[in-house]
Amino acid sequence: MRHTPLYLFVLLFAHSLLAQTSPTEKRTDSICRLVVQLLNDSQPDSAYEFWGESIRKLYTPDMWRNTFKTNIQPLVPMKDLRFIGSRDGINAYNVNSIIPLNVYAKLDATGKMEIFFFEDARKKKPAAPQTPVLSDNPLKSHPDSIVEAAIRPYINQSGIVGLSVGVHYRGQDFYYNYGLPRLDADTLPDNRLVYEIGSLSKTFTGTLLALAVNQKKLSLDQSITTFLPDSVAANPALKGITFRHLASHTSGFPRLPSNLDITKNEQPYEHYDQAHLFSYLKTATPSTAPGKVFAYSNFGFGLLGVLLERVYGMQYADLLSKYITGPLQLTHTGVSVSAAAAQGYDSGLNPVEIWNFNSLQAAGAVRSDAKDLLRYAVLQLEQGKDPLHQAVALAHQPVFDDGTTKIGLAWIRYQHQDELLFHNGSTGGCRSFLLADTAANTAVVILVNSVNFADAVGEQIIRNLKK
Repeated sequence: MRHTPLYLFVLLFAHSLLAQTSPTEKRTDSICRLVVQLLNDSQPDSAYEFWGESIRKLYTPDMWRNTFKTNIQPLVPMKDLRFIGSRDGINAYNVNSIIPLNVYAKLDATGKMEIFFFEDARKKKPAAPQTPVLSDNPLKSHPDSIVEAAIRPYINQSGIVGLSVGVHYRGQDFYYNYGLPRLDADTLPDNRLVYEIGSLSKTFTGTLLALAVNQKKLSLDQSITTFLPDSVAANPALKGITFRHLASHTSGFPRLPSNLDITKNEQPYEHYDQAHLFSYLKTATPSTAPGKVFAYSNFGFGLLGVLLERVYGMQYADLLSKYITGPLQLTHTGVSVSAAAAQGYDSGLNPVEIWNFNSLQAAGAVRSDAKDLLRYAVLQLEQGKDPLHQAVALAHQPVFDDGTTKIGLAWIRYQHQDELLFHNGSTGGCRSFLLADTAANTAVVILVNSVNFADAVGEQIIRNLKK
């Protein structure tokens, strides 16, 4: 089943936008603002109630929840929604997020949303002439044909530069590369090209937490205040938040803290050091009771990494090296990697910098290549009695399930299916995807150096390999 992200829809206005004057446009404005607030509050089911028939044909409730979690929740909070005009009943807005966005909304005849989507507001470059996209896919084996059928339509979309794919199938590893490592290159990427993996980093952090639990350095149900500075731990609102809550996005913390300036779109996290983090915590109050509501939180996972540093007396990068990348011999994986890197691009094909996550690095700072990441994906399929395999097994165990979202220590069950372990990631110029099918002993990883999510492509590969 293909899940099409809302922001991939393209709408062109032939003339300049007009001022909002009609009653319909005013009603659209009211509902649009309400929907944006519901998305900011992580209430996708409530937002779904405002979708009209045209959107509901594209998204069942489950598909919409999955799209929200993987593609929209990373964009919240969206602040300062500004109306810029309306034409043919379609209202247009600007809004601040991790990147500046345009928002488009239109009501149908019943007063429900007929159109609602986002697009990157940064200026787009003129489209380059279409040329055949390069690939090293030999088109000989069953996985070769499955990958080609899924990737070729995706890589031919406007705004996609290049990607690397790894597939584990029937005990063998297969690698495929398409497009370019950067726009001025004349060669393909390869499976040693390093990409930002964004929020896929959280699964590494969850595994480190599991190691700490197995080493009896802490317990999942231990209050985080145990390892916070006294001046921060004095905040009574933090007492009920545990490591389990941080690792399952159920702490009640927002996606991003209020003292993070998200208008710095090129480097949104660069200046958010531990002083900012602890300052926020001194007065922070969870928006929901800990352990009750799933609400994706980059801040929560960044905090988890800081706490693990304090538990071990080691830097996050060193923890990764000692306990995960070193034992697995992942030589091209870490917060800082000395290897050829893909150039990331925004939706306008403007080159963007590698994000510096500063104190929130445990939420998204890891970089990797297709070979390393596929080895990491295969780790999720293995069983063993050594410390790393035991930690992986613990990280997989669900710690929260509300009937819609089932999550372990960062690992999400894709579409609530027990055998499918999933996470994806995004930065200003890269996307990542990992899906491991524990029942079929199959895994796929996709790394992209532009900003179109590849989740539906990866799911298609896993699904069709079963046939």
